[in-house]
Amino acid sequence: MKIFFRVLLTIFAVFYSQVAISDEMFFEKGKLHYRTESKELILLPDTILKKTLQKNPDLFLAPKKFKKSNSLLILARYASKPQGLGRCGAGTEDYLLLVKIMPPLIKLRDKLFIQSCEKNFNLDTPDPYDPNSLFEAINLDEDNQSLHFTINRYINGESVSEPMGYIISDNKFVPM
Repeated sequence: MKIFFRVLLTIFAVFYSQVAISDEMFFEKGKLHYRTESKELILLPDTILKKTLQKNPDLFLAPKKFKKSNSLLILARYASKPQGLGRCGAGTEDYLLLVKIMPPLIKLRDKLFIQSCEKNFNLDTPDPYDPNSLFEAINLDEDNQSLHFTINRYINGESVSEPMGYIISDNKFVPM
């Protein structure tokens, strides 16, 4: 399994310096450099993706190669509250981003809210804060046509498991 490099992206880092998401991908001066087996692509994030990155998420590239129409899966993790204290002050809000590479652009096609400290739900995984564990909990079928996972919701102190499934169609997450 591929080792992840955790990256805290600041607005300065995204637009003015070099930051690695993985050994295959890094941002430098507002451009995304993505290394494939045959070449390095220099891509410009679309307006929506730039706006998403300005919120300073930690980003993790999916360890499995997701090869569907030049798309990538990325976990974006945001702090629940800026410098918050107490309940959910140190928690996170996690999204699964579906991005499409369309040289010279990289576009955010869709995002899926997969766990939240504030809204009291998380993926069914032994360690909801470990990106490797999160990606292991998301089952992507062999043809990259759908993904499945289980969400645990906490209602009145009790955990309720809810299976979730999405078809990936036209670069969107479509509920099954």
